[in-house]
Amino acid sequence: MKKHTAVIIVVALSIVTILSMGVWFLLNGKDTYYYTQIDTAKMTENEEAGRGGVIDFTGGMRYLYTLTCYDGNGKEKELNFGANKELRDQAFLKLTVRPVQGVVAWEEVQYNDMPDHVKEKYTSPQQ
Repeated sequence: MKKHTAVIIVVALSIVTILSMGVWFLLNGKDTYYYTQIDTAKMTENEEAGRGGVIDFTGGMRYLYTLTCYDGNGKEKELNFGANKELRDQAFLKLTVRPVQGVVAWEEVQYNDMPDHVKEKYTSPQQ
């Protein structure tokens, strides 16, 4: 009986530890920043947005973007994200990306505010 109880306690503690680590990872995973330029030709309108439903994997976002993005070192990655409004064509964005969750936030930035490795990928708006 003692052996059976000990096994149950070890299994329960293992499950609690794994779940706690998973929650910590989701909430405190290291943010990575990517930069991109809006290309409205690569935007799709989400026809299902705002209709409700049991599960909405788009977060209710009306406009969905799939764009080539670059981290601070100029490493390329294609990312998907949504917005409730159509974003300004050719605007530069800084995307906040978390492990598992993907893009969790974005903000418009000026060309000169981007890292040099990223600026090399785009043409300056003054040219």
